[in-house]
Amino acid sequence: MSVRAIDLIRERLVEVGSIPEIVALRSAPLIEDKLRADATTKRGNVPSYGKMGDVPINVEVSAGNIHVHGPDWVLQKAQERGQVDDWVDIVRDQASTLSRGGIR
Repeated sequence: MSVRAIDLIRERLVEVGSIPEIVALRSAPLIEDKLRADATTKRGNVPSYGKMGDVPINVEVSAGNIHVHGPDWVLQKAQERGQVDDWVDIVRDQASTLSRGGIR
């Protein structure tokens, strides 16, 4: 095996190792947008919060893990309504996109 082939294999292994972090970073803002939209009524407000759509929802990535933060009642409603499955689909879509089109 040539040195160039070995270098290409090393590069690919580094890319593959970074896929979970990249998927998480790409998925987090989409999950946050989805949760915020799902928590917002058709009239544009979030129940129990006076301002239009002003609810403390935040999705962060740490070490390749996605952490969803929000009021307990918002997260509970998301679980009850199966919206968490939608978040999983977002992650799957991002992973699929990366596997088809590469990491760049």
